[in-house]
Amino acid sequence: MARKLKYQLTKNTFVDNDIVRYSDAFKNLNASQINLFLFLCCLAKQQYDVEKEDETEGKKTGWSDEIKINMIDFCKVCGKKTNWFDMPKEKKDAILDCFRDLQKQQFTLYKSKRRSLSDGFESYNYLSYVIYKNNVLTISMDEKTRLFFMNYDCFFTSYEIGQVIQLKSETSKLLYIYLRSFWDANKRQFLPTSLSLDNFRDIVGKTGSYLKYYDLKRYVLEDAIAEINEKTDITISGDYDVYRHLTNGNEENMTPEEINKCRIKSMEMRTDDENRKVVTGLTFRMKMKPKEQAEDYLYDLFDDELIAERMRLKAMKKRVNENLEENKKFRRYK
Repeated sequence: MARKLKYQLTKNTFVDNDIVRYSDAFKNLNASQINLFLFLCCLAKQQYDVEKEDETEGKKTGWSDEIKINMIDFCKVCGKKTNWFDMPKEKKDAILDCFRDLQKQQFTLYKSKRRSLSDGFESYNYLSYVIYKNNVLTISMDEKTRLFFMNYDCFFTSYEIGQVIQLKSETSKLLYIYLRSFWDANKRQFLPTSLSLDNFRDIVGKTGSYLKYYDLKRYVLEDAIAEINEKTDITISGDYDVYRHLTNGNEENMTPEEINKCRIKSMEMRTDDENRKVVTGLTFRMKMKPKEQAEDYLYDLFDDELIAERMRLKAMKKRVNENLEENKKFRRYK
């Protein structure tokens, strides 16, 4: 079972491009939940049965068949040094809570670019249900989401989920998923894309945050570009002529930090008026790395820091509730 789970991490899932570009899918999820959902998509994909789809006229395809995960085996491949039996109860609860929270989350596909509900929308849960009993998790996907997360007919992107899992931050994951969707398999190259700063904030789940470009660049853009370029199968830059001018063909003598700053600078778009210092948007040019340059990645489905934070918040909430109960008792007997 453990080998089978690890094998899944080298597999691909096929996500509809409209879901990536025009919905809030993934943006509602934290880093661990993104990892888990893509992982579950791969497990569900293995159960897809063409004959079943033909027999039921597409109403049932195997996508929603129950997925069984033995947590003892699961923890051997998800980056946990402690096995399931030796984990404290609080840590088990925090890990299981990631699955439960994922089941409660929803995503919305809007029918218009204005994202107005009155123009029409479709809203779905990521998972239909989650059951835990005797160290085994039983999970079912919603049958209606199959065309979104296992679309290989047209206008989809194939993601090797290990590429996403290895990225630490939600920002890096969201930006990678978005930019990777511009790969043109027929032409074997990426289509360039440009975003206003507001659109970029929306893509990486930072709507309404980092309103000053300096802060957006320092705390969001620079780290995401550096991590994606270092770890994944693609390299992101901006205008190639601007980048070549900035580096002067001297990359071999530059530090990774200096190269990254040049890449960011080459992405910046400015207005054509006299105020050329104001950055109004970003342009992205992507290249696929040669296969031998795409480094091996670590499989870490859970972020230990996130699990520790969950445990800390839960303990804090418990103490607050206990104090409230004590205060109630005190007032009753006073």
